[in-house]
Order: sequence, then structure tokens, then C-alpha cells
Amino acid sequence: MIKYIIISALFILTFHNAKAQCTPQATISDDFESYAAGTGEPLPDCWSTVGDQGLVIGNRNTAGEANSGTNYISIYTFFTSNSETYIISPELSTIDGNHFAEFYIKSSDANSTIEYGTMSDPSDASTFVSTSSSESLSNVYQLVTTGPIPASTGHNYFAIKVNCVDQHMTARIDDFEWQSNGNTSGLFAESTNQFVMFPNPANNQITINGNFSESTKVNLFTIGGQLVKSQTINGVSSSDINIGNFPSGIYIVEIAGNRKRLIIQ
Repeated sequence: MIKYIIISALFILTFHNAKAQCTPQATISDDFESYAAGTGEPLPDCWSTVGDQGLVIGNRNTAGEANSGTNYISIYTFFTSNSETYIISPELSTIDGNHFAEFYIKSSDANSTIEYGTMSDPSDASTFVSTSSSESLSNVYQLVTTGPIPASTGHNYFAIKVNCVDQHMTARIDDFEWQSNGNTSGLFAESTNQFVMFPNPANNQITINGNFSESTKVNLFTIGGQLVKSQTINGVSSSDINIGNFPSGIYIVEIAGNRKRLIIQ
């Protein structure tokens, strides 16, 4: 009987360890729908977290709270205020300056902010190196597009740093992508035929060539999803957009649901 218990325990331990071992990934396209979700469920396979204690973190499926489908990653601060938590991707083999992340995020705390960057050790928050400025969150999903994430020796994990100021606040992340700069497929595919935008990179002005049936709006967003400019253009002719007053960085140009990344120098 004792021998049976020992063998069973070893089998369970071996199974758990085998499941916990995750192969480094070159790309990720995850809407979190394939994992168990609900109260008490942990983060999706190979995702991890580190940071303040007292938080409740896992894969959830509360009705109406996902950006798409039903599942999403959730952070709940419980009784912790000014919490600083890192949601960490599976190990990546392509943090090389030629890949970027895109994801949707929202928070019930209007004072919440995020940064993103890379880590060398997913269990040690001190290894986090930010590659962004701090961006404010809102209670509606925002699309975050990082732009190329630079290589850093030993850094094989992409991390989203979430700061929630108040107790009993939630932050939710959905529809995560890690793709190469030249990728044209996946959840956040760029349009290649709806409009042309040049120059890119740019510093003072961009020109939009469209082929829309009527006048439409050009929207310019920060990588954190904040709308910073909206301009109506003629649907079938070239239009110039002044961007000279915006800080350098990665932006999103959106026209009629079609998006392109813009680098402002």
C-alpha cells in the first residue's frame, strides 16, 4: 500500500512538472478561450505573475467583461492599495527588436496605469526593464500596441506592469499577440489595401491616400489607446495630417476600422 502511494505521488509530481515546463515561443496569438476560466482558476498555461501580495489573479469569464469571447486575464486588488503587479507572458525566443506585442486592457480604477517591458526572471520583479512610459487606463478596453521591443541580454519574457491605486479594483487583459513586425495575420492584422500612409517614420506630417466611398475620420491613438487627434478627410483623395506637435513614439492610425502603426520621430 505504501509503495502504491509513493508511486502515485511520484506520478502526480511528474505530471505536474511536465505540464509546468513550457517551450519558448516565437509568436503568440491568445484570446484565452482554450483554458478553464472562472472563480479560483489560475492564469493560463505558461503565463505567470509576480508583485504585491493580496491580489487575486487568474483566468476569468464573467459575462460581458471580455474584449472578445468570454475569457480574459483578471487582476483584483482585494484589500491591497497602490498595488504593483506584473503579468508575464510565456517564455519567448524572439525578443530581438523585430517583434512587438498588442493586447487589450481596461481597469475599474481611473487612477490605474500600465507600463510594459521585458524580464529575465519571471519570479523576480527587480529584473523588469521598462520599454514604455506610464499610460493611464480607463474602464473601457484600450488597444495597446508596443512597437518593436528591443533585445536585452537574458530577457526572454514580456511583462505588463499594472499599478492599481485603490482597494477592490480590477484590471482585465484580453486578446494578446506577440508577432513579428512584418506580420499581416492574427487578431490585430494591419490593413494592406484600405489606405496608404506615408512617410513612416514621420516627424511633421503624413499623407493619407484612401479609397473610401465617402468622407471619413482619421483617428490617431497613442500606444495606450488614448485618442489624441481626429480629422475628417475626403474618402477618395490624398489628405495631409499634421503630427508636428506630438512627442516621438509609436502611434496607431485608424480609418474605418483599419489600423496602421505610425512612428513619429
